[in-house]
Amino acid sequence: MPLNSIGLTETTFLTATSQSDFNVQDTVADTTVVYGQVYLPAVSRPIAPPGAPTIDVINNNDCDGHYAVSWSEWPERLADAYALQEVTFDDQVLYRPPYDPFSGITGTYDTTGTSWSVPPPGKTPGTYLYRVRGRNGDGFGSYSRIEAVTVVPTPTPAFAAVIAQLDTPTKVGSYLRNEFHYVYHDNCVSYWPEEFYNLKGGDCKDYATFASYALAQHGYYAEIVSFKFYNSDEELGGGHSVVIYRDVDGVLKYMSNGRVLDAVTSMSDLLEKERRRLHASRIGGYIVMPAGNVVNCSPNVDIYIP
Repeated sequence: MPLNSIGLTETTFLTATSQSDFNVQDTVADTTVVYGQVYLPAVSRPIAPPGAPTIDVINNNDCDGHYAVSWSEWPERLADAYALQEVTFDDQVLYRPPYDPFSGITGTYDTTGTSWSVPPPGKTPGTYLYRVRGRNGDGFGSYSRIEAVTVVPTPTPAFAAVIAQLDTPTKVGSYLRNEFHYVYHDNCVSYWPEEFYNLKGGDCKDYATFASYALAQHGYYAEIVSFKFYNSDEELGGGHSVVIYRDVDGVLKYMSNGRVLDAVTSMSDLLEKERRRLHASRIGGYIVMPAGNVVNCSPNVDIYIP
């Protein structure tokens, strides 16, 4: 009907004929009265690339080679598929410009879902970094932040039994102070926890790797913080590694070479407390890495991985 037909009627006649006897017919009439006009706007979803997904913290407290990476979009999913990128982390990332951990991608996994699991036989020991972005008909979206996970060599029964007993930060700290001695080794790579256990000696990064691994095995949030510090004359004073963890009371604390130190409210609070404790003029580049990680040198720029 035309748009100006309000109040008019229109009658439609329908005639049906039997398929078995063509003399049998029936006719009905349908009359429509137009009372008003209703306009239904066309509904279309604006086409745009997806936003940056929110990547979840990778749950791998046992530090084995089997884990899953998951993410989500908020407030709604716009991506048709996702590309998950993986990098095998190494110490050279900390020193080669532009200090981009993803300058050498070692794997890309495409999926239409919002999670990816390591296929059998699992990952080999090392630290792996992940970021993800979505895509749709309008192109790729932005990358998520980076998440990291560390896979530690499978422990022997004897070492696993030792770790099983170190179920509190106090026990971990006491064990490190009483059973190990400090021996500096000029290398950006820590000993694996069981290697350090067998050697019974190492420096701050080895203490941090062991402590973070032991705490993570018992469900504690624990990460390694490595940083540079400078003396008052702006000469490099050195580098140091500590462990930040959340105690059972929910308070963030940190540990240095087996010594449980102050409670902290944030990463910046931790770094400021360490600056004062080390009598440094300032803290230089720092990096935060997952429990058990062995690449713990202080970078030339701030890199917050997890």
